Amino acid sequence: MSLFLISLFFICLFGLSFRLYQSDYLSISQTTSVKGIFTLLIFLSHAKGYCIIPPSDLGIKFLSFLGQMVVVMFFFYSGFGIMKQYKDRGKTYLTAFPKNRIFKLLVHFDLAVLLYLIVQTLLGNYFPFSYYVLCWIGWASIGNSCWFIFDMIILYVIIYCSLYIANRWAVSISVSVVILFTFTFLFWLLLRCIKTSDTYWYNTLIAFPLGAAYSQIHLRIDSFHERYSKPFAIIVMFVIVVWVVMRKRLGIDSYGLSSSLFALIVVGVTSFISIDNSILRWLGRNCFYIYILQRLPMILLSYLGLNHNPSVFIICAFVFTALIAECFSRLTRRLDNVFLLEFRQK
Repeated sequence: MSLFLISLFFICLFGLSFRLYQSDYLSISQTTSVKGIFTLLIFLSHAKGYCIIPPSDLGIKFLSFLGQMVVVMFFFYSGFGIMKQYKDRGKTYLTAFPKNRIFKLLVHFDLAVLLYLIVQTLLGNYFPFSYYVLCWIGWASIGNSCWFIFDMIILYVIIYCSLYIANRWAVSISVSVVILFTFTFLFWLLLRCIKTSDTYWYNTLIAFPLGAAYSQIHLRIDSFHERYSKPFAIIVMFVIVVWVVMRKRLGIDSYGLSSSLFALIVVGVTSFISIDNSILRWLGRNCFYIYILQRLPMILLSYLGLNHNPSVFIICAFVFTALIAECFSRLTRRLDNVFLLEFRQK
């Protein structure tokens, strides 16, 4: 596992640049590349669950230390992007939101679930009846990753309702952010009561409204950063130290604070260091497809017994995942055109 993480490090070096202030750190190109990094980290985190790798492996220890932090930026950037799009396009964007965001995500997810259903049936693997009913909304799994998609669907509904209320009552976007935080907290509380032991269902949710809030204040932060780059760098380094110290000491109810600090650290670091290349951009553009499809090759390779050789397993799983993701991306793009859904990276 360590070898693959080292490979990821060298991939990040391509196109790497450093400036005291990177004005484009929230651009689509930059955020897509950052998502590409975490897409690979999620892939490796899932792959280690199928392989027999010694706990002493440094790569395993690093991934264990990161834990759920590997998904934080997807929540953060999604909240940021939606709020930015709404500010730029207003009511037109909000009107099309249910179709272009919620319906689109659910359709793409269900197509992937259908593939899992076919594969699991062919392999002779069966599940309780309730799983076959609930898997289509992400509440149950038939071998696929599901919780993140379920959370995103609900968060999309929450932010739509928050913006709709703000629009209907003609209040400021800042008020809609407060409403978003309130609804997200209630969603967090509900999941905490239902998914008591499965804390990963809810422990990073707060990053979504945090991203939306950041879209409201980032211009002021950018202005301070541009004028006082060195003090800003000291603040970022201080937050990093605080996060590392608190990472293993906080309980699950404080995990949201830890994940929020992590999101701000990534944003702060990328405002100094530009990480952008074609490999990471491809991974970031296809992050959904890689995330939702990666367990298919892992299941098949495990069935063939290749998981006893971690290196071969991970390489084969990634190659097959990349091929399937590219095919699935092209298929869904055509489907989006049929339903007149937007297919623009946000």
